[in-house]
Amino acid sequence: MEDGQGPGLRLELGQGLGLKPPFGSYQNEIYLNGLRGVLPPYPMTFAELEERARAALPASVWSYVAGGAGDERTQRANVTAFERWGLVPRMFVGAAERDLSVDLLGLRLPSPVFMAPVGVIGLCAQDGHGDLATARAAASTGVPMIASTLAVDQLEEVAAEFGETPGFFQLYTPTNRDLAASLVHRAEQAGFRGIVVTLDTWLTGWRPRDLATANFPQLRGLCLANYTSDPVFRALLKSPPEEDPQAAVLLWSQLFGNPLTWDDLPWLRSLTDLPLIVKGICHPEDARRARDGGVDAIYCSNHGGRQANGGLPAPPPLPAVAEAADGLPVLFDSGIRSGADIIKALALGATAVGIGRPYAYGLTLGGTAGIIHVLRSLLAEADLIMAVDGYPTLGDLTAGSLREVG
Repeated sequence: MEDGQGPGLRLELGQGLGLKPPFGSYQNEIYLNGLRGVLPPYPMTFAELEERARAALPASVWSYVAGGAGDERTQRANVTAFERWGLVPRMFVGAAERDLSVDLLGLRLPSPVFMAPVGVIGLCAQDGHGDLATARAAASTGVPMIASTLAVDQLEEVAAEFGETPGFFQLYTPTNRDLAASLVHRAEQAGFRGIVVTLDTWLTGWRPRDLATANFPQLRGLCLANYTSDPVFRALLKSPPEEDPQAAVLLWSQLFGNPLTWDDLPWLRSLTDLPLIVKGICHPEDARRARDGGVDAIYCSNHGGRQANGGLPAPPPLPAVAEAADGLPVLFDSGIRSGADIIKALALGATAVGIGRPYAYGLTLGGTAGIIHVLRSLLAEADLIMAVDGYPTLGDLTAGSLREVG
């Protein structure tokens, strides 16, 4: 595993100046490195990335990151659903320059890509601090990170690594409202730019891979730093978590997971003046109610197929959700494996597109440098598709740009 200073990294990082357009120029850097006999240190395809990450990760971590619910049919369908559409090429456009920048919640971002929350991202790094490595990748690329509540490193430490790149905090809403308010307040104070409330994970879905290894990381005391460092959580314990970690795990298990209803939305809205994003919306009526309830963005996702098997894959509901959002930004994740998937999700109505497992696997293989390689590769492919197929701006990507191919 690389520590962020792997072979060929100087060209990959653009000398630390961040990821700048044209994103497609990454392929030129790779080819020029090849003239010096330097090959890419990390895989160029998702299949190889996944294969090498599987070999590098402990079996328990691999099952948690790669696995899904049930027989994983929905997880697979998230990926294959994108095969349903093809982008229609347009010629005589002269797309020599492309603009992939996007306005999101008052922020101007260089690309429409973000890193989706991954609850055990900390465990995917060789040094066990994948949260910090991901934040450093965000700082180097300008690609925002949504930091999970379930983290090895506490949220203040993660936010301190963002540099000029905005970051967002994902909240698994606990049953204790004071604890929820404390976590949100800490995120505000740390400088996060929005709160993402995950709605579909107040309990854990049926995950046979994890059940087969009888492994649930949080019950082993892992990825709980945001809880054990929280003053409200600590006040509920008889002894500090450092002295009685088992009591801390027990308390966490009692507090995690609030089955929110629409009656809770005004309370959630009252917690913060930061943008409020609700994650897990796949029905247009839910999007309308959330919009009317005062949220600032809709996040269309089925949790990558990790929570419920047998449901709809995430891409098909996206157009109706985007229409119902009626001007609110729409974030999307689930099944993104390539630059082509990013382009199709944008054409289906997404404002910004989240990457999950690909960057987790890049982290496994190369730390911050591995994540940067994955992000640059995905954006390079997306940029080059827009160039070849004649779509100079994100505004040119609409539902009319796609045709069903099967």
